[in-house]
Amino acid sequence: MMKETVRKLALARRNALTQREIACKSKAIVQRLEPYLKGTIALYRSYGNEVCIDDVHLKSYGLPVVLHDTYMCFRMWHKGCKMKKGAYGIQEPIEGKVLLADELDVIVVPIVAFDEHLYRLGHGKGYYDRYLKQCRALKIGVAYDCQQVEKVPIEPHDVCLDMIITETCIRKKDGALN
Repeated sequence: MMKETVRKLALARRNALTQREIACKSKAIVQRLEPYLKGTIALYRSYGNEVCIDDVHLKSYGLPVVLHDTYMCFRMWHKGCKMKKGAYGIQEPIEGKVLLADELDVIVVPIVAFDEHLYRLGHGKGYYDRYLKQCRALKIGVAYDCQQVEKVPIEPHDVCLDMIITETCIRKKDGALN
């Protein structure tokens, strides 16, 4: 199956979730995620029906800032930090330290679709794959169970995650399910 076909299928499943289901599932995912959030962390602001991780109990963390069509960085965010609407209408910090990829201990990645081998599809712009290639951090994807597909079509530039957390389990590279 082509990436765009898999992406459309997974987005249709995710978009079929009610706001109540999203809130409930997101809360369960955040509870599973929090024990892994140690050191310098990079998160994201949810877009559309993505897993909402805004309730994570951290005082500061990095948030993505899209710099141009092919590149993003992470800028440190804390409560009260000035934000602006950036690419795709997503809020981005406009102040704070820019985090280098080798400074991150954990990066939490949004997912459109994923498979049992921990490959993910995003929205197709490649921002995260480019960033993850240069990053030594623990790479954690978050998604709803309904976003799992049989196989994500992979290309040489695609990066495998270290784990994927859903509302019902944690999938790890060694095949372990928690």
